[in-house]
Amino acid sequence: MPARPMTIVLCLLSCVLCAEVAHAQAAPTQLGPKETLLSWDFEDKTADQVLPWYQAGTEDEKKLASAFVTQALSTTRLAKVARVKWGHNAAVFITHLCHTDTPEDDSAATVTVRGDHATLKCNVREMLPLFLVRRDGAWRVDLTTYAHNLGEQLPWAIKYCQRSAEVTDQIAADITAGKYSAAEDAIDAVKKAFAVLDVEP
Repeated sequence: MPARPMTIVLCLLSCVLCAEVAHAQAAPTQLGPKETLLSWDFEDKTADQVLPWYQAGTEDEKKLASAFVTQALSTTRLAKVARVKWGHNAAVFITHLCHTDTPEDDSAATVTVRGDHATLKCNVREMLPLFLVRRDGAWRVDLTTYAHNLGEQLPWAIKYCQRSAEVTDQIAADITAGKYSAAEDAIDAVKKAFAVLDVEP
């Protein structure tokens, strides 16, 4: 049985803490792949505002893009409530437990550019490279590459994104409601939730 594509799915949740980092607002055609990644701020955004950052052509790619966006926004909300409650370090720790990266990780990422395609590798456990493609002068997440890599597991990947969004939204709501008295309790909840998610059929 092929390896499950969990890390392929989860590497698209970049910049969940971008609201903490100020970036110059250059025109999209002036930004390189890393600068583009750092300019993306998911915080307090809607799906319609974020979807243009994803390049999708086929219907399957569009479904995958929608699932990625749902998951990214959910993880961003969780990171935000953790930051407000317990500070930056707790938010970063929880972000990494969700198998994704922060602007600090993105700043340190290794970038390889081949024509209109770029690969960014962050030093985050459980996270594979982020693939970008340049269209109309702007870099976007390359859904064609992800859909190709996922192959027959694409429906599972979409379901995984949707389930992880439900889980992270619930934990965020629990933090806001005061269910966890300390960051360690919320961290433990995230660990347990993802341990279940990562083995679900």
